[in-house]
Amino acid sequence: MHTTENKNCIIVASRKDPASINITQALIGRFGFQMTDERFEEEPIYSKNSIMLICLKRDAILAEHLDEKFSPDFYVFVSRHTSSKGIPSLTAHFPGNFSEDNSRGGRPKELAHTYPSLLKAYFKNLWQRRNKAKGYRIALEATHHGPTSLRKPVLYVEIGSSEREWKDQEAALLVSDALMDTVTDPIPDCKVGIGFGGPHYSEKFAELILGSEYGLGAIASKYALEHLELSVLRQMIEKCVEKVNHAFLDWKGLGAQKAALLKILEESGLKVVRV
Repeated sequence: MHTTENKNCIIVASRKDPASINITQALIGRFGFQMTDERFEEEPIYSKNSIMLICLKRDAILAEHLDEKFSPDFYVFVSRHTSSKGIPSLTAHFPGNFSEDNSRGGRPKELAHTYPSLLKAYFKNLWQRRNKAKGYRIALEATHHGPTSLRKPVLYVEIGSSEREWKDQEAALLVSDALMDTVTDPIPDCKVGIGFGGPHYSEKFAELILGSEYGLGAIASKYALEHLELSVLRQMIEKCVEKVNHAFLDWKGLGAQKAALLKILEESGLKVVRV
């Protein structure tokens, strides 16, 4: 299996985010990140080998400005996760907006660049630690929120879903361990697809990543499909740093948009696979 050596990764945290700060403290304490003489937004920049760790004053979903100073191979944002049900969760996803609604950062109808092999590697590293993640579900999320306009791939890794979990030091250590394994080891290349349908937390797509040779870029949940336009589908394909050959469909989770989706995918040239 081919692997990709990682040279420049920037881990992005936010002062406004308790989970983000918790993970940052775990990274510095456990892995020996050193404070450098450089600063960004008046905050010190930390580094360890080719990995930089920065902390923002603003919410991370609004961080459309990082390319002004940085040019990594990819960004990893460490973040809190929120949900109305409050289920303790460790999640991962790519950012992007399928609709005009950009109330949670990013630009309307814009998707971030994706790196499926990176997401797959992190999710597998997290899954291998599931026995230590007592009480937490490990979940793959559909594409949502910002930032969307950075020139390099952006992966979100999160702890949720309430303040109790955000401040859980054991969860932060577990996430930091999985993340550092991911960004310090060569990342195995995988076959790549994009995902359509199903709930926001897709067990089918999580199983696909964990149990097959495939990784996934952008994922449009059932609720995003009504907004899917050809221009956004093109972004799902073209803003992936690896070649997309497959469209994976949660066949029972496509809802009323099934016919319209199949029609738009016909023009894409992708191999359609039902899951």
